[in-house]
Amino acid sequence: VIYDQPHNVSLCNILESIQYRALTALTGAIIGRTRENIYIELAIENLSSRQWLHRLCLFYKTYITQ
Repeated sequence: VIYDQPHNVSLCNILESIQYRALTALTGAIIGRTRENIYIELAIENLSSRQWLHRLCLFYKTYITQ
């Protein structure tokens, strides 16, 4: 979360493509399937959603629970 760079679109796209290739390899899915379909099937959120959730959790832990 500390080193998160959501504004760096090219880095996020690279990470998304690596995750997509790993998920297709793990599930045995056909390469042409969309990321959204694989995410729905595996109940996984996309990278930007997970980053947002982790930032909110860190904010809650640091500011709200003091």
